[in-house]
Amino acid sequence: MSDKIKIDTVTGGKDKDDLKGCYFLPSTTVNAYDFYDTNNNSLATAITGTSFSFSLADHDWEITNLVISTTAASGNWSNDDASITADEEGTFQAQAGSGEPEEKAATA
Repeated sequence: MSDKIKIDTVTGGKDKDDLKGCYFLPSTTVNAYDFYDTNNNSLATAITGTSFSFSLADHDWEITNLVISTTAASGNWSNDDASITADEEGTFQAQAGSGEPEEKAATA
């Protein structure tokens, strides 16, 4: 899907790679977005504000300072990973239009 707004850059603690590849799609709710993991499982629906929470990789996550459009998204993340002594938080950036899954499927 070319309308996937896929997280491609993540900074921060050791759990940052769990977010890489997750993506946003426009929701059926006007001016809202849904959020999915890399296996296309829904993590959050009808996101309209600047923050939301979800569970991923056995941790509770929170996205704050979310800025999203039809082509890009960015914000801050944090989670409750108790195995980490430092704060587990960072930033992310996402963009639409990579097209990789369709190209691979078309040539397979």
